[in-house]
Formats: sequence, C-alpha cells, structure tokens
Amino acid sequence: MKVMHHVTKYLPPSQTFVRDVIAELEHHTEGMEVICHGVMDDGTLDPYPITDISLGRIPVWRRKLRNRLNRLRSFAPNIDFARWHKALNRFCPDVTHCHFGTAGYYHAKCMDRYQKVVPTIVSFHGYDVFWGQRFHADYTSTISKLAEGPTIFTCPSEYLADQVIQTFHIPRSRLKVVRNGFNPDLFTWCTTPSPGKRLTICSVARFIPVKGHEYLVEAVAILKRELDMDVHLKLIGDGEKLADAKELATALGLKNNVEFLGTLEHFRVAEHMKSSDIYVQASCTQPDGQAETFGVAILEAIAVGLPVVVTNSGGMKEIFGGIGSPMGQVVEERDSASLARGLAFVAQELKTLDVAEKQRFRESVLQLNNIQSTCRDLMSLYSVALSLPSAG
Repeated sequence: MKVMHHVTKYLPPSQTFVRDVIAELEHHTEGMEVICHGVMDDGTLDPYPITDISLGRIPVWRRKLRNRLNRLRSFAPNIDFARWHKALNRFCPDVTHCHFGTAGYYHAKCMDRYQKVVPTIVSFHGYDVFWGQRFHADYTSTISKLAEGPTIFTCPSEYLADQVIQTFHIPRSRLKVVRNGFNPDLFTWCTTPSPGKRLTICSVARFIPVKGHEYLVEAVAILKRELDMDVHLKLIGDGEKLADAKELATALGLKNNVEFLGTLEHFRVAEHMKSSDIYVQASCTQPDGQAETFGVAILEAIAVGLPVVVTNSGGMKEIFGGIGSPMGQVVEERDSASLARGLAFVAQELKTLDVAEKQRFRESVLQLNNIQSTCRDLMSLYSVALSLPSAG
C-alpha cells in the first residue's frame, strides 16, 4: 500500500510523535511520501520524499499574485495547487493520511480543486478540534463534508472523540480511537535509585494556558514552604507564557528550585526524564473547552520508568487504562495544593516502591500505548478507507 502523509509544517518540536509514527509506518507500506506546507530546519534529513506545497518558497510578489488569484477563484490561500496535483499524479497513493485536522482541511481543498477523490485518514490531536474555526471560516463545514466520502477519522482518546463528534457531527462509525505511540529507541527503561535529599521533577510542555504551568510552580512553592522539601523542577518547552512562569517562580522565591530549559531535541528530553524522579503534567481545561487530549510526554516518562502525576483534565488519565498503581496519580486540575499532595505522596511511595511494581505499571501501560499497535491500527484503517464508497 502506498501512503501519502499530509502535514502542515514539517515538523515542530511539539509534534515529534507524528514523525515517530510516519517513520514506523515506512516499514509497513510499499511506498511513502510527505506533502507539507513548509519544511522546518531538520525535515530534509528524513529518508522519504517531502514536497512543500506552500507558497512560502516563492518570491513575495509572486506569492501575492497567486493568493489574489486564489481568492478570486474562491480557493484556499497559500497553496500551490499545481504542485500538489503533480505530486499526486506522480506518486499515485492508495491513501492520504492527514495528520491534524488542519492538514485534512487543505487536503480537501486540493481534492476539490481538481475534482479528485482519494481515500483519506484524518487524525485529530487537539487544537485542530478546538481552534480550527479560528484559522478558516469554513473549516468545520469542510471537515464535516469529508465524511461524505471515503474518509476515516481518528483521535487518541475517548475524551477527544466526544469533542470531535460535537464539533464536526461526524458519524461515530467513521471515528476511531487510535492511541498515540512513542519512540521506543529513545525512551527506554532506566532504573533510577530512590530520590535522594533533593526531589527532581520534570515536565515537558509548551508554555501556553492549557498546560497549567502556574499551578505546578505554585505546587513546588507549597512543597518547599509547608513540607520543607528540597525540590528541583525542570521545565522543558517554550511559548507565550514562559515569561509569566519565570516571573512567578521569582516572586515565590524559587529561583534556585525551578530550571527553565527551553525547547530541547528529543534525545535530550529523554536524558532529562531519565535523570528525574517524577514526571508531572499540570494541564487544565480552558473556558473554550480546550484540554489536554492525550499527552505523549506522559507516555514517554512512563516508558523510562518514572511515576507520573497528572490532573483530571481531558484525556490524560486514559493513558493509565484504569490501572491502579502508586506510579500513576490523578489530582484535581487548577488546584496547586492537590498537585503538591500528589507529588508528596509519590515521593513518599518511591522510598519503598520496588522495581517489580515499577515494571508492572510500565508494562501494563505500554501494552495499551505503543507505536507498533498504533501502526497496526492505522494500516487496518487504511484498508477500511479503501473499501468505502466515494460518496454517500
């Protein structure tokens, strides 16, 4: 089976899981290419062909002219439709897999432009459900219309599945939950000793409102002030709320307790996890309904052997699959005190928790969430999409 993967930017650091699944799928397909709307710095190092169909690679004056013509013809902006069509005819994919709903939107516009029908998979991951309408006024209707043809939709959690149905009114029979995987070569089991005098906590997330960094910083202040714990919090990521988090850490007297590491290469994220005692995700549901829909970094932390503390927001707790263990704690969202209690509980449990319990939790979670299962599910869905009628 020949698969064309359609993404928007190829690929930001927050979407390493997309590259991981594309790389793994290469072993299961007869051919593979990537269509994108801009290639980031290291994208050209990947072994499969990548075609940039954005107008960003041409001179500004030509781009403005193309976009003016696109508007006059009621076409989507910033797309080189002819380049997409040429790539499609050259490669002749059996299926196109759109990673994120935004890629599905552009794919639909390209098919409409040339009256093409290609069996399609659209994988939603979060912002593409909550924010898509902000990008394009006809985003929701365009995605909904895809369900009239040979299209299957996926998402990583039951929580997000409910949001997808509410937003796009897609038939449940066309929507499948396919859990995200992770890179097993980077995030390997690491036996770490019980925490020493200083407790090291790690969190990987963009500094945006939904990630709840302020509650995590406040929780560290509680651990230090009320429980007299020596805590080292490592925050990996960048974003619009970074300055606010730094200001809060300083105001709470945590300059020596909170380390801001910025955006790191994936292998360095793995290294920092392996040198930590606990992983935490303090995400919180936003007024517009946006929430953490899965959390690949949580899965990566479990893979290296860390206990994890997550909030009761979105689909994060689904990663545990109902498995009860001190290694996986769920606390209230937007509640710094609850978060601090959860961290303190896990820190105490780690003093007596044996390696066998850590491995049991890890293996149980990874049976539910792994890159091999993800790819098997996707290959099966590619076949389903191929069997669907072109319309109706």
